[in-house]
Amino acid sequence: MSIPVIFHEYMELINRKIDEIFQEDDPSIRDIALYHIRAGGKRARPILSVLTCQGLGGTLEDVLPSALALEILHNVSLIYDDMIDGNVLRRGQEPLHVKFGHKNALLAASYLTWKALEVFSENVKPAALKELAYAARMTTLGEKLDIDFSRVTEEDYMRICEAKTSYQFSVSTFLGAIAATDDEAILQESRRFGKNLGLAFQIRDDILNIVGKESVFGKPVGTDLLQGRPNFVVVKALEKVGDTLYEGDTAQKIMESGAVEEATRTAEDYLEKARQFLDMFTVDKYREMLDVMVQFIIRRTL
Repeated sequence: MSIPVIFHEYMELINRKIDEIFQEDDPSIRDIALYHIRAGGKRARPILSVLTCQGLGGTLEDVLPSALALEILHNVSLIYDDMIDGNVLRRGQEPLHVKFGHKNALLAASYLTWKALEVFSENVKPAALKELAYAARMTTLGEKLDIDFSRVTEEDYMRICEAKTSYQFSVSTFLGAIAATDDEAILQESRRFGKNLGLAFQIRDDILNIVGKESVFGKPVGTDLLQGRPNFVVVKALEKVGDTLYEGDTAQKIMESGAVEEATRTAEDYLEKARQFLDMFTVDKYREMLDVMVQFIIRRTL
């Protein structure tokens, strides 16, 4: 599930800058805090932020502190997510809490959070800080809703998805936009773009969790079904089949129900809604690059 080559320069820049940020930190916690970041990742959120800024006429220097903070905070959410879900694989290796223990994982998450805010403060507008704090708070709410619900309606699912995932994308594109412009109409559209992209991303992630390959997905597949966690494909299958879904071979019934195909169509619909934001871009090069990026995010291989 490699990111397109045209974004490798951005990935290398982000990786290099993150290493520089942590270079002088105490190695006793630095190496643990960077464990997941150094394991890889697509750097989708910071790249989205950078391309949004550049597409609206801003510069890399305008948005880089925000982009780096987003990547650091994204990895904080992964640490918590793995601990809550009891995951045993992340990016092809043991998650941090398995490798170093729960105490070290909690400390690393806290350390990374404050490090991200330190980086973010280098170039910040009050509205940007408010948006970042709100997105972080809503992501935490999403995790709580994820714990509370198991067999959910589509309405429940969308509420969880919006809180847990969409706000991470929404804040990424908003921070990119506000680094380039104060135009309120553009800023509002950047939020809507991120929201639709986040919904499309999560539904695609749910599809991969059901039918993907572990070697490509980078983490165990089928865990949502086994653990009874909210998953859009399962929600749609339950609508079609009813409670008999859980009698006999559930996985086979899901595949036969047409839920995967319906989920795919829904993800594509959200993708098309997201792409409308690109019409606001003033720099063609970055409009085209962001279009490639969003389609890559949604059309990742099975």
